[in-house]
Amino acid sequence: MSRRDLGRRAGAWVVALLCALGALLPFACTQHASTAHDGGLGDAAHTAALIPLPLRFSAGEGSFLIDGTTRLVLDESLLEWQLDAVLLEIVDPGGRFGLSVTSMPAASSAERPVRAVPGIQLALGGEAERLGPEGYELSVTPERVTLTASAAAGVFYGLQTLRQLLPDPEAGYSTTLEWALRSCEIFDRPRFPWRGQLLDVSRHFLPLEFVLENIDELARLKLNVFHWHLTDDQGWRVPIAALPRLTSVGAWRVDRNDEPWWGRAEAAPGEIAHYGGFYSREQIEQVVEYARLRFVTVMPEIDFPGHSRAAIAAHPEVSCDGVPRAVATGGIADQNTLCPGKEQTFAFVQTVLDEVMDLFPSRFVHIGGDECNKTAWAACDDCQARKLAEGLETEEQLQSYFIGRVERFVNSRGRSLIGWDEILEGGLAPGAAVMSWRGEEGGIAAARAGHSVVMTPHSSCYLDLKQGDPELEPPLGYSQCLLSTVYAYDPVPAELLQGGAEFVLGVQGNLWGESIQRREHAHYMLFPRLLAIAEVAWTPPALRDWDAFVDRLEPALQRLEQRGIGAARSLYDVAIDVAEGAEGEGPVHGFVVTLSTEHGRVPIHYTLDGSEPTAHSTRYVEPLPIESSTRLRAASFRAEQRLGRIVTKALAIHLAAGRRAELVGSPSDQYRARGVASLTDCSRGSLVHADGRWLGFQGVSLEATLDLGSLTPLSRVTLGCLQSQGSWIFLPSSLSVSLSDDGISWRRAGTLTPDALTRRAEPALHDLSVHCPGERARHVRVRAESVGTLPAWHPGRGGESWLFVDEIVIE
Repeated sequence: MSRRDLGRRAGAWVVALLCALGALLPFACTQHASTAHDGGLGDAAHTAALIPLPLRFSAGEGSFLIDGTTRLVLDESLLEWQLDAVLLEIVDPGGRFGLSVTSMPAASSAERPVRAVPGIQLALGGEAERLGPEGYELSVTPERVTLTASAAAGVFYGLQTLRQLLPDPEAGYSTTLEWALRSCEIFDRPRFPWRGQLLDVSRHFLPLEFVLENIDELARLKLNVFHWHLTDDQGWRVPIAALPRLTSVGAWRVDRNDEPWWGRAEAAPGEIAHYGGFYSREQIEQVVEYARLRFVTVMPEIDFPGHSRAAIAAHPEVSCDGVPRAVATGGIADQNTLCPGKEQTFAFVQTVLDEVMDLFPSRFVHIGGDECNKTAWAACDDCQARKLAEGLETEEQLQSYFIGRVERFVNSRGRSLIGWDEILEGGLAPGAAVMSWRGEEGGIAAARAGHSVVMTPHSSCYLDLKQGDPELEPPLGYSQCLLSTVYAYDPVPAELLQGGAEFVLGVQGNLWGESIQRREHAHYMLFPRLLAIAEVAWTPPALRDWDAFVDRLEPALQRLEQRGIGAARSLYDVAIDVAEGAEGEGPVHGFVVTLSTEHGRVPIHYTLDGSEPTAHSTRYVEPLPIESSTRLRAASFRAEQRLGRIVTKALAIHLAAGRRAELVGSPSDQYRARGVASLTDCSRGSLVHADGRWLGFQGVSLEATLDLGSLTPLSRVTLGCLQSQGSWIFLPSSLSVSLSDDGISWRRAGTLTPDALTRRAEPALHDLSVHCPGERARHVRVRAESVGTLPAWHPGRGGESWLFVDEIVIE
């Protein structure tokens, strides 16, 4: 499947599913809605650049003109939600026309047809069952604009659509005396009731102003859940009056900027930085109310029983050994788990949650429950006594006991508990809801058991992953999650089509904060992928199309930029894929290079002499044969404008290029790249170990043997390696090269001993070379010895290290 096809997986079964869900989910689209998109949807709605795409859009004739005489009217019940101010902000930004809003009594029955008035009217009415609590109808004619919904939320979402239909005031319309709003008819309602985003402010504290700005962006996209990750190993951000040390101690950490783990404060190498912060109760109340008026629910996450190092730093008595420890500075912290064997732990948790639930009125309270390190429990007398007293056999059951007690307390306050899918381990608490992040398996199991589920698998919904070529992306995030991958995701797994789909509440995008230190970092990672999340959450899959989405995306990106939000444009970057060419009389008859973009339909221009490509450089039309060492550079363009970054790839056709290698042992299934061919394909890995170009070996050494075909003069043999100690990846402890004329008798050509175990702060690429001038050989054997067990200074001490290699270069 090509990148441009990723958004086209929907078929006839999806339409059938939507019809079935109409009877199951209170907020699912009805059958009549799912079949209501007319022939004008493809052109008109895409021209309007609406994101998320509405259920039904049909263009009309003419336009409604907004000027100084335009009348604005709304039902008086909408004043409670300050929708008069929202309306003015959208249709009269900055008071350009001097408009004002008048109110009129709402219809006495929500089912009564709305009496249209001249001008722009916001009204409650229509069919509540048809519209649901968040649906709306928008009618634009040359005479009037009527926005109707059965509830205030629907009116608000209709206003967000109206916002996108109007010219942007920052786009050069500030001196225009009137606005033209194109005639159209829209019927719309969301697919899922849960459309969320997580923001992690624990790893790096983000100021109140950013949090409020983030909520504004959620509201514009019709997202309605703000999942606020407030506590973790690296910081505690919510004040608890009865436990003031949680913020006086737990909200602050001391970082050294030469530590090789995530979470460093911005300081010069070796400099000490005191870093942190927390929100006051007044600020939290402000956020909750600010979000409420934008129909966004703020759901707090207080991480228990793991990810609690900041809490333990403030209150070591709730850990198993009671030993004081510092707030973690990043990475995976040890000794970060609360002790479920002590009653004072549950008193601590209840004190915290009591105050948290006073601050946050949300139905759900998130208690984490993920990645709980149970090692301390196995050695803790209190925990073992608890297991004996409760008849528990495993630490997993002890975790389930902990979650069950917490859930009963949360339920006693009239709230519901939700946690990450690890809370399934040892048995799920009776009324708990699950966020499925380690894939979909946890969500499927929970839904089949009758529990509510929010789907947020890391491979499709983690917005802290890199979104393009790791060599081009800034040093933010890890692994990779493309915009097209997010857009292609369907939150209802096929396994639930025959039962259980009704328990899928929706979908959520997560921005974890390990590498997010500033507003600019957050924006770059959130956008445009959050727009894809919004459309996945709102729009049925039968209406979604990747090509149409990227066409609508460009105006949306321009609007973001006009608001000072710098979105990533990685979908325009060129990907260079190298495949082996045909065998010739020499070592190899070159390579074939394919150029593509995630966008899929923008022209690509390239050069082969190392010069910067322009719109006048050669345009790519078919795979390029490369038969000699070349410096290829490419970029995408629209007319004269370069869209993506310039990508450069040096293709060095060395003696081993394209040759088959034989391995002793096998790389990990998780890091196999293109298999053994990756060692001789002239495609080098990046600083991101999960970029698909590295062969990874855990706890074992590399031994590769190559046949050059004939006796060949040699001068140097090089092995490309990655050093990324924060990811458990070390250089080899030694590198040796052996040569043979016949593949039977071998002689040692040389050995190199890298400085493998010295502590290094940042990932780095290393070409380790053994020189052998004057040698001739047909067979070359390269052996790289793994360092084996991780050293004592490493947080993973005692575990197995990784060895990552990408290329054997023979000259």
